Amino acid sequence: NLVEFFCDKLTCCFFYALIVVIINMSICKIEETNKLYNTEYSNILNKHKHIFYELNEKTNDNYLCGSYMISGQDYSYMNDHFIKQELLFNKVKNIKSVLEVGVYMGHSMFIMLMANPYLKITAIDICDNYAKPCIEILNKHFNNNITFLHGNSLNILPTIKEKFDFFHIDAQHENHMVKKEFDLILPLNDDKNYLTCIFDDWLCMEEFSKEILKKYKVVEDIIADNRGDSNRYMKIKIS
Repeated sequence: NLVEFFCDKLTCCFFYALIVVIINMSICKIEETNKLYNTEYSNILNKHKHIFYELNEKTNDNYLCGSYMISGQDYSYMNDHFIKQELLFNKVKNIKSVLEVGVYMGHSMFIMLMANPYLKITAIDICDNYAKPCIEILNKHFNNNITFLHGNSLNILPTIKEKFDFFHIDAQHENHMVKKEFDLILPLNDDKNYLTCIFDDWLCMEEFSKEILKKYKVVEDIIADNRGDSNRYMKIKIS
């Protein structure tokens, strides 16, 4: 029994030490990224890195997959996604309201709120295991500016009465689903002339993006980089 007791203690100590090492490595990675790029976004991220770790603590170091900021193999900052992170950051600086479809651990909202702490966000996700606790953290740090709607986007979007300046589509990464969500956000756009949106993992909706280019005049079209999991910003003339 005594041997088992010490083995359990050693196991706990080992995993605790491992978590500390991963966090310290990630902190160093954020700091190194800031030194490498030294942009407005990297500077602000470096100042707010404690929130990045709070999001992980709130979900008990449990994650399903990668996101804007992590690979999903562990919870360490992923600077391979720096360009797509910065694209999102830059495009919401002067925006008043955002509708986000797909929350997960809240990393994209964290990026947007660092860019614009007074941004109003309405967020939809079918799973609240991650979204709900992470939104609690973000609301604590950023003026309670996030409204969370739990459920299927295809059911919730038609019920929304509010209008938005910007859209971030990052839920079910399938061409037909993105098309359905896009059709449902059109009536929610506050600008009668232009709709601005970022599609994450845009290659999953490459066919639909061709439809958009064919049907509408796209006045600004930015793909963050040539990675398969990159994001794509579009400013679309809708009238």
